[in-house]
Amino acid sequence: MNNRRNQQEAQKNESNESDPARVFTVRYVLALSLVAALIVTGQVLVQFSLMQQEQDARTINIAGRQRMLSQRIHAHVLTAERETDIDRLRARTVTLQRDIALWKRSHDGLRYGDVGLGLPGKNNPEIQVLFVSLEPHFIAMKAVAEEVVTMGEATDATPIDLDPQVLTVLRHEGSFLDTMDRIVHVYEKEAAARVAKLQRIELLLMASALLILALEAAFIFRPAVRRIRASVSELTRASKVFQQLSLSDGLTGIPNRRCFDVVYQRELRRAIRNSESLSIVMIDVDNFKEYNDNFGHQYGDICLTRIAQTLRNNARRPGDFVARYGGDEFVVLLPNTDARGAHDVANKMQNAAKALKIQHSSPNVQGALTISTGVVSAKLTPSDKMSSGLLRAADAALYRAKSVRAAYIANASLKEDRLGASHDFKVTVLETS
Repeated sequence: MNNRRNQQEAQKNESNESDPARVFTVRYVLALSLVAALIVTGQVLVQFSLMQQEQDARTINIAGRQRMLSQRIHAHVLTAERETDIDRLRARTVTLQRDIALWKRSHDGLRYGDVGLGLPGKNNPEIQVLFVSLEPHFIAMKAVAEEVVTMGEATDATPIDLDPQVLTVLRHEGSFLDTMDRIVHVYEKEAAARVAKLQRIELLLMASALLILALEAAFIFRPAVRRIRASVSELTRASKVFQQLSLSDGLTGIPNRRCFDVVYQRELRRAIRNSESLSIVMIDVDNFKEYNDNFGHQYGDICLTRIAQTLRNNARRPGDFVARYGGDEFVVLLPNTDARGAHDVANKMQNAAKALKIQHSSPNVQGALTISTGVVSAKLTPSDKMSSGLLRAADAALYRAKSVRAAYIANASLKEDRLGASHDFKVTVLETS
């Protein structure tokens, strides 16, 4: 049981490996899957890059705003010191208090993160060190600003004395601004590095996709195209072979009746169109039935093959056409040939058949095998109708030649004749024996 199962699996694997369509499909699906995965990965990276750039831009913007808020707080402290109107001083302290709150929240958000502000708070060690050095200056300035708010809310008269607070702000502001500039610079450098990294990854993905497409073209489409071309060539060759088989006689190798019908219609149309002569030689092997009965079908087939080759060898012009008409009958089509030329061709074929010296010994026949020919030639014009009259005339001429062959010598007789009222053209009938 196990051996049988193993054999079945082995046969299945061998069948899968030998199936070109299956191999092509698997490779193609795999290549498409890889390309699709790269495209999806690229899109994910693009979206991530956009989110990262937006986050970096927000971080850099808020970090830069910290500098601006520190300068505004300094300006509020200086203005509060010179303010002479109590209402304006109270309004100034409210604005100062709001700026302090935003300043502090942004500072903490940059250090530790703030979802509302969109700050991740994941700083690298360099930025963390800078924030540690910034912290004393921030605390000192924030404390002074909050003290000014308290004094502004509590006082009943202006101006108020803020010289110590102003000096403290001046003492820490420079260091604060310098450190914030360095933090912003590091943020910008870090953002640029991330963008460059994402660009390299995207280039790598694009190169990978192009490589996969190149491999797909080399190992999938190119072999497939070769196989398709080979299959098309094989089908074309097979089609030509089948066409030749359908239009050639399987025994003698010359064209068959079907092929003759096609060529005859074509040459008939051409002769009518060009007002040319068209001749037909209908040929029959004399007493072939007796020969076949006496020597057997095998020798009869050899006899027909030799005669067919002899007839073809004596149809020397490029347009001359020899075909097996059926049984022991052959037909020769002679385009642009008049009656005298067709008569000469028929005589050459008769003599060539005799020269084969195919012995025919039977009670009714003694000597070599011969052929009878009936020749018809017509001068066609565009006014003539397309009909089968020429073929019927050739067949009638052959019948007449066979029925009276004993009364004729090799050179035969030539005469004008109308073979039936259905013919639309005048033919020259030549009977030879």
